[in-house]
Amino acid sequence: MGFGGAILQGVDRWDELMPIKSENKDKYPKNWKWYRAAILHRAGNKCEECGVDNGAHGHRDPSGRFWSMNEDFEWIHNNPPELHPDFGDAFKMIKIVLTVAHLDHDPTNNEFSNLKALCQKCHFGHDRKDNIKKARETRRKKEESAGQKFLFEGE
Repeated sequence: MGFGGAILQGVDRWDELMPIKSENKDKYPKNWKWYRAAILHRAGNKCEECGVDNGAHGHRDPSGRFWSMNEDFEWIHNNPPELHPDFGDAFKMIKIVLTVAHLDHDPTNNEFSNLKALCQKCHFGHDRKDNIKKARETRRKKEESAGQKFLFEGE
């Protein structure tokens, strides 16, 4: 069993590895699990942007800094984060799940130089412009299907 098997051990479902819309799965190679495992191995099982560990539990403060907790849910850092007013008396706890980003946003381009292991926050940031564009297109299609016309082509 190579490094891929070690990383994949205990994973039973495709969507645990690859939260991809079902209509896009055919754009990915059949051996995507191997690609993902290889990229996570290359990255040391850490986000290649911010360095957070895959599977870490903790809290991300408003500035974006991740505060890790250990298995006993104790803060790993000497100075735990301040409570944010939006959270009241509790922290919003999250689990880091690394995903593999296509740097050029083309799921058919699986060159290793085009793939990067990213946490949810960093992957969302990487895809931000593309997501905004897609949201605009979706809104435009909904409005057009409802019989509305756009006055300005630039919108």
